[in-house]
Amino acid sequence: MSEIETGSTQGMAALTTPTERPTGGRRSRRGRRILIAVIIILLLSLCAIGSVLVRMVLPSSDHVADREESGGVEWIRSIYGWGPAENQLFIRPLKVEVGAGGAIYVTDQQYSFVMQFSPEGVLTRIIGEEADPSLYRVGAVAEGDGQLFFGQTAQDRVRVFSAEGTEESNFEFPSPNDIEFSGDRLAVSSNIGFVVFDSEGEFLHEVGGKRGEGDDEFDVISGVAYGPDGTLYITDAYNNRISAYDEDGTRLWMQRTGKPPKGLDITKPAMAAADDTTGTPRLQMPVDLVVDGNNRLVVVDGMDFSITVFDTKDGSFIAKYGAYGTKEGQLLYPTSIDYDPERDWFVVSDGGNRRVQILRITGSSQGSDAALGAVRRALAGPLRALIFPLLLLLLLIILWAVLRKRRRTGEEQAVMVSDDPDQAPGGERSA
Repeated sequence: MSEIETGSTQGMAALTTPTERPTGGRRSRRGRRILIAVIIILLLSLCAIGSVLVRMVLPSSDHVADREESGGVEWIRSIYGWGPAENQLFIRPLKVEVGAGGAIYVTDQQYSFVMQFSPEGVLTRIIGEEADPSLYRVGAVAEGDGQLFFGQTAQDRVRVFSAEGTEESNFEFPSPNDIEFSGDRLAVSSNIGFVVFDSEGEFLHEVGGKRGEGDDEFDVISGVAYGPDGTLYITDAYNNRISAYDEDGTRLWMQRTGKPPKGLDITKPAMAAADDTTGTPRLQMPVDLVVDGNNRLVVVDGMDFSITVFDTKDGSFIAKYGAYGTKEGQLLYPTSIDYDPERDWFVVSDGGNRRVQILRITGSSQGSDAALGAVRRALAGPLRALIFPLLLLLLLIILWAVLRKRRRTGEEQAVMVSDDPDQAPGGERSA
């Protein structure tokens, strides 16, 4: 190729390149503007969806107790039943149990079945509705080793169901008030003591056997709970005390949490506020207990309307939460409590308010478990509905970043080509 032709070619490149590059730049800027507009629209949509979901799920702030009104309790949500109809609401919720995956089991004295809810408070199934004889007034429930244990206090019987909800067996037991499964042991309490079985149902040992106020006597063991080390904790309700036992049934400690409530007038509303009691915790009637994620003993009191925390080592008092009332987060004759370690919250049967509440108190978990619990709680709330839009938004941001990088790379290569005097516009070097 001659020098004239070469010069013409370079001249053509110089003339055409400036006219082409601004066109590409304008298209690039237009694409970026469109993508940014889409992202902004998605963000606004997410805010709108979140606002609607929160309004749908959360009641009016007038009905939710603040921290002071609730005695330091943080309210998450309440479950009033499995539907809006009158025959779908709780009437006398008694026992709650947190099972695998955060499943919430609820017994109600007026229904002949046990209800299972998801952590979000949605009914997932009804168990034992067609049992024969019927599951009349289930007073205790436990899940473990692929089985469900239901205690019928009035019938002096414990009935065992499969995880699928089919009855497998049953056995006699006097007034089974509470049942707790630890993995290799099953503890069942009564009015005058408790019995421990192994995972095969074989008898291991019995504690108690006589009703009274003595150290070795009991007056309605309404709650039992295992700690992670195998220690068994009990509430001796009408003696107003809690105790701890090792795996052999030897008492480790006993704490009297107030004077025995045998003469209380339960017809007087909020009678606990006006009735003096004794003991540092000043409880009235401890009805149930559980060990939280920080290895603390958490006790719910049916007549003091409180949630009280004790040290599992010696039963010493740590803190007290809760308040009498009907607002969300307040308590009215609670009957049962359990703990969900995955979501770091407590499930409480709030019998007087005909509901089951999900609550939190300070210090119930620590470290990475507390962080994971916060994430799981968020995913079990209204934010769950925002997961798909958030993922879509994240995908668009990633796509925008990739396209921007590729565009920059292409522009840099175009500049390099235009600055190379030996490179022809078609990609061929001049002769």
